[in-house]
Amino acid sequence: MPLIFKGQDVIVEAQPGPDKIATIAIPILQKLDSSDKQCQALVLVPTHELASEIQAAILALGTVMNIQSHISISGSSIRDDVDALRNGAQIVVGTLGRVLHMINRGILRTDYIKMFIMDGMLAKQSMDAIEAIVQQLPPSVQILFFITRMTKGVAEITSRLIREPIHVRAKAITVISSKLMLKPTRVDTRFNTSEPLERVLHFYVAAETESKLDTLCTLCDKIAATHIVVFCNSTPMVSLLRNKLTARNYAVEGIQERAQAGGVLKGFSLGSFRVLVAKGKLLSGINLREVALIINFEMPFRIKRYRSQVGLAGAEGNKGVVINILTSKERARMKTWEQIHLIAVQEMSVDDPAESE
Repeated sequence: MPLIFKGQDVIVEAQPGPDKIATIAIPILQKLDSSDKQCQALVLVPTHELASEIQAAILALGTVMNIQSHISISGSSIRDDVDALRNGAQIVVGTLGRVLHMINRGILRTDYIKMFIMDGMLAKQSMDAIEAIVQQLPPSVQILFFITRMTKGVAEITSRLIREPIHVRAKAITVISSKLMLKPTRVDTRFNTSEPLERVLHFYVAAETESKLDTLCTLCDKIAATHIVVFCNSTPMVSLLRNKLTARNYAVEGIQERAQAGGVLKGFSLGSFRVLVAKGKLLSGINLREVALIINFEMPFRIKRYRSQVGLAGAEGNKGVVINILTSKERARMKTWEQIHLIAVQEMSVDDPAESE
């Protein structure tokens, strides 16, 4: 790690695992200028799964840095790639073919890349493509190769790409995750099919923060659902949203603490009011079989919370619907979850009633 922090070109010989992934993610974040929206780090990987694991580590470690990291892999939507890269992806993690395609089209600019990291994939048949990428990187770029074993063939290939790299056999790499308290768990690549999530349709509506309330009201007016649950991230927001909806003459109640949940939920089930506003945590583990529509007024910060909230709409075999009201920043987070967890989230318009049936 000290060699990497000093800006040295390094060939790291290490076994696969969460510790190696942390060793890739930490230097990127260390060197990243969060105020610069240009792509500053490019990570090439051989598999979609590894891309997801590295992306998850980057986002977890960089939670407070306000960074934009994007996965660019074969088989994913090219339109989403183009949108994400043009909107400013400071870190790109991708597979060779798709990344080269984005560079050749001029969508992924390489002018500001500070770090180029490649994990595996040093096969002779890939050399032309890899060299084509390296040749378009700035002369000052730092290059890191992570390999499982140094062979004569690997040495020949790396010698064509970088000059005088430092070769490190990282036997002590396993101390990193314990010191940072990273849990060596694998990242899920899809939702557990034993959960009701596969029975839920996921949608999003784009809205700025100041127009979210109007968007929520439009959805409630246009969608013929008798029981609507609206989730917020904080207790103050639950209270504020409940008061604003009441002022607009909606039949609404809110749950701000667990102790009041029983009475409120009973009234909700009986149809005393149509809209229930709550924090997702307060309804965890509660079965509301009549709920077919969930609206996330605020995007949950963690995928685990999103799973829990979404699952409420798909319980007891229901064909549930979840609509996320997203700002542009929240939409970027949702795109990451779509890529990592294979969620199909469709955009819908509140202006077209046919979209809302």
